[in-house]
Amino acid sequence: DPVAEVMKMMGENTRFSEAQDAAYLAAVERGDMETAQRMVDEAAKAAGYSEKVFHSSKNKGITVFQRLFPNFFSKDREYTKGYGDTTYDLWLKIETPFNTENDDHLHTYNEKFVPYAVEAYGDSRYQPLKKGEKVPFTTADALFHWLKGQTRSGETAVDGVVVNERTPNWTKSDTLVPMEASQIKSADPVTRDADGNVI
Repeated sequence: DPVAEVMKMMGENTRFSEAQDAAYLAAVERGDMETAQRMVDEAAKAAGYSEKVFHSSKNKGITVFQRLFPNFFSKDREYTKGYGDTTYDLWLKIETPFNTENDDHLHTYNEKFVPYAVEAYGDSRYQPLKKGEKVPFTTADALFHWLKGQTRSGETAVDGVVVNERTPNWTKSDTLVPMEASQIKSADPVTRDADGNVI
């Protein structure tokens, strides 16, 4: 059941009708990638994967993203190409991101994270942000790991980070960092197993 398999991969229990499954298979078999893509996108959105993003890498054939370190994604495809010549189309499920445009998150960043980071790393890059400023790329790694710890201890409940990589000559899009690899799903219209079968 290819379409249901897409949902299974997304950790959802949603089931699709035999008619939907047949329509997807028929689209793939006749090479109608537009229809196949539409069905995959609809499945992703139905499962809560609402952010269409891109990630470029020097590594080809990525099927699983790292779990212990942050993964960075942008809505700007061209911008990501600066990180590698293989670009992945993906969906993200981020519902409650840490975003310092939010006053509570700004307070947490300035009053809790910055003092922790300065003591832990002794690095001048960790400075309080002004109202309206977003998390800079230079502190995103440390913030990601700190938020992981805060989430485990119940101090906060966020599922991602909004990072500012915007520059006039590079990109006008924010970068998104999910807290878990399970929040990242392929947006490819067709996924095949090792034997070439549609799954």
